[in-house]
Amino acid sequence: MKTNIILLAIFLVTSFESNLFGQLNVYSSGYVGINGAAPAGYPLGVRSAYGQIIMIDPGSSNSIIGASTDYIDFWYSSSTGYNRLYAQSYSIGSDSTIKENIESLSPGALYKVLNLRPISFDYKNEPKPLKDKKLKNIGLVAQEVETIVPEVVSFSEVGKIKMINYDMLIPILIKAIQEQQATIESLQTEIDKLKYGKGNIKSAAISTNVEQDVISDISTLEQNAPNPFSQNTVIKYYLSEPSQRATLFIYNMNGLQIKSIQITQMGKGSVTINGSELRPGMYLYTLIADGKEVGTKHMILTD
Repeated sequence: MKTNIILLAIFLVTSFESNLFGQLNVYSSGYVGINGAAPAGYPLGVRSAYGQIIMIDPGSSNSIIGASTDYIDFWYSSSTGYNRLYAQSYSIGSDSTIKENIESLSPGALYKVLNLRPISFDYKNEPKPLKDKKLKNIGLVAQEVETIVPEVVSFSEVGKIKMINYDMLIPILIKAIQEQQATIESLQTEIDKLKYGKGNIKSAAISTNVEQDVISDISTLEQNAPNPFSQNTVIKYYLSEPSQRATLFIYNMNGLQIKSIQITQMGKGSVTINGSELRPGMYLYTLIADGKEVGTKHMILTD
């Protein structure tokens, strides 16, 4: 009798392990595969109709959810919306060993930030408990962001909508603050020189000679004129005497460098931009002297 019970138990385990209803596989290790998914080291594996596999391991030191694709959508089917995820904290893979082609962001981050439009809004077809709340949602519109920072916008096949990776905006915000701080420090230096510098200016009326003494130690970049322009425009600059090497860079609004002009004349000088060399649009131009940014401004070329 005891032998028959053991044989029966072996038969049942074998039946479960091989295939249960053709969809659920229970393995001798206790792992479970659904719809033919082999857990491959995870206690639970689920295969979708499209072939993607989601692996779940709630028993590890840190519970793990993984997938055979590079994303997991948390989407509720009652509308084209997505679930809200709540957590005390989260981390993003940022180790240097998983990155390549590392480059510093191009100048112009402040201009991008200034052109973003923060909004408050309500989601369409939002579940009633969330819609009844008093606080509105705050964010950006993906289509608007895409024209300024296309790198942070993607398209989701689930729901057929555009998505924003807000985490990728953080480095742009940091770069914008750094650019703004550089401007603040440059202005503060000019203020200090006016207050405590050569001549110890006390009068509101500043003489031309004193102005020249103050400016002689600070490199500057002026706004191009005319701006906007349709044919040619002139960019004036001043490079202080210690400057050894300078270059004027022109970028499109995506931060891509499209032109560079070597500056050979120190002190006061100017560069003429021929409109026929560019397509109509908005551009950023930056003057770099001895490896340091003198200034960044924007110009507009019309038809």
